[in-house]
Amino acid sequence: MAENTKLSYQDALAKFYKEGYEIPATPVQIAEYISNVKIKNGETPSMATLKVWLAALGMAHKSLGFANPCDSTLVSQTFRGMKRTHGTAQRQARPLLFDDITKMTQADLFGGYQKVKEIRDMALILVGFSGMFRRAELVALLLSDLTETTEGFVVWLRRSKTDQMGQGRKVGIPRAAQASEEASEEENVEAVCPVKALAAWVTTLKQQEITTGPVFRHVDKGGVIGENLHARSVSRILKYHAEKAGIDPTLVSGHSLRAGAATELAIRGVDLWKVQQQGGWKNTRTLVERYIRGARIFADNAMAEIW
Repeated sequence: MAENTKLSYQDALAKFYKEGYEIPATPVQIAEYISNVKIKNGETPSMATLKVWLAALGMAHKSLGFANPCDSTLVSQTFRGMKRTHGTAQRQARPLLFDDITKMTQADLFGGYQKVKEIRDMALILVGFSGMFRRAELVALLLSDLTETTEGFVVWLRRSKTDQMGQGRKVGIPRAAQASEEASEEENVEAVCPVKALAAWVTTLKQQEITTGPVFRHVDKGGVIGENLHARSVSRILKYHAEKAGIDPTLVSGHSLRAGAATELAIRGVDLWKVQQQGGWKNTRTLVERYIRGARIFADNAMAEIW
């Protein structure tokens, strides 16, 4: 089971206990729970979230030797009824487009590459966007997964959501066209180059005698680099810098980099197979339905032939 899935299941169980329920629970209690539970701001959870919660509760019952109440007809009918009432559309994170990334990584927001935490954040944001990585993939990267070339970094992605068997794949992080290898970080501020940013972070790690292990790590207030980042930290980092750049942080999540990169490429008319290859999508259905179609809603609009 993927680490993020484990964490989601743990959160689901914690929420269930917090609401006053226990395991084993009856079908009536499960149905009551999903019908009435609320999340932040008093909102009803999305159907996707409830589906995860039910899977977590079912697994918890089975692991303790109890029958799974989530398989009952009552719970199934309750869930279907909620789908009809609330709809099945997922709340999607705001995609961070190239202009957003540029604003979030400008030197005036980062103090001119002076602070260790900001050097890390610069690299995380730009590499996450350029590699179209999921947050779990970002925090799982090891220094041994990175190979720098004249054209950029080659990142070995050992495992991903769609590669649970760990076959792995290579992801290219290209150097920004306007950034030169010889120029200093300060001279390349406007270039917003993921390769320069990642190289600067790797150098910072070496300065603290870190040459192995996770790429992206915690940094304390004194600038001391610690253990690897948690996947949830990616969301907090993005929200923090989004707000500083004048972007509503409540709309941003750890998925905003991947979503933004795919949307940006769609807007620019990049071939679908290239987007699929960079992002590692197994099929194009999700890619087209969630990113391409929405991004090109006017560019590919049939009625444009009339008006």
